[in-house]
Amino acid sequence: MRAPRRGDVRPGNPGPTRLPGGGDVADHGDDSQRLGEMGGPGMDNRDVVIQTESLRKRFGRVQALDGLSLDVRAGEVLGFLGPNGAGKTTTMRLLMGYLRPTAGSARVHGLDCWRDSVAVHARTGYLPGEVRLWPKMSIRAMAAHLARLRPAP
Repeated sequence: MRAPRRGDVRPGNPGPTRLPGGGDVADHGDDSQRLGEMGGPGMDNRDVVIQTESLRKRFGRVQALDGLSLDVRAGEVLGFLGPNGAGKTTTMRLLMGYLRPTAGSARVHGLDCWRDSVAVHARTGYLPGEVRLWPKMSIRAMAAHLARLRPAP
């Protein structure tokens, strides 16, 4: 197990990690209940569900994400907060394998987000806030339709 890094999102961190563009990565979990479960030096890497290491993404001259490193363990809740252009959507697209990182690495459930994107998609649900599939369809009808397209395993 590696030692905690600056920017790790864990209980007891002095504050949120700053994203490029001024956004924050914030842990919104209930630390009072999780401190005992989280452990410390004896933690196992199998507990890490999302891991990024110096993750970077560049679009031409624009540095959209600059060196994001974080670990999210099973049971933790993570929120991305920040203004437009802070790197929130880019981070999610990198984690889902929709974009290839310029540098660094991203893993979900121990799988490389780019090379193993099909397996990541099979184990992960992602609903971006800006999705507009069928404007007149209710959320319930859309969920039922999508469930029929891909039944649960």
